[in-house]
Amino acid sequence: MSSGFSSFTSSSAVRKIQSRSLTSSETPVAWTAYTRGAFTGAVSDRRGWLEICEPGGTVFLDEIGDLDLAIQVKLLRVLETRTFQVLGKSVDKKFQGKIGSLRPHPLFKFM
Repeated sequence: MSSGFSSFTSSSAVRKIQSRSLTSSETPVAWTAYTRGAFTGAVSDRRGWLEICEPGGTVFLDEIGDLDLAIQVKLLRVLETRTFQVLGKSVDKKFQGKIGSLRPHPLFKFM
């Protein structure tokens, strides 16, 4: 499974995610994290990029328009509530960072 965020370092304030590199099934797991045993193949806990992002840091989603619309809706919910859940846990976690995005094509072409 591709992580889509191999360039992450714990000391960076901006985390760039190549949206195109994530499939629709990988995306929620990559950004929210999971616990060991949450699904087949989850052999250890994994922190997602919403959890890794330090308070005040920025997650930058390149080519956000390439994400599946269902994933964009889930991301909007995170922005509205400032919370997310780790797969395999029932407790909400608070997201204290910022999310930036890029859409390389003019939006009026899609209206």
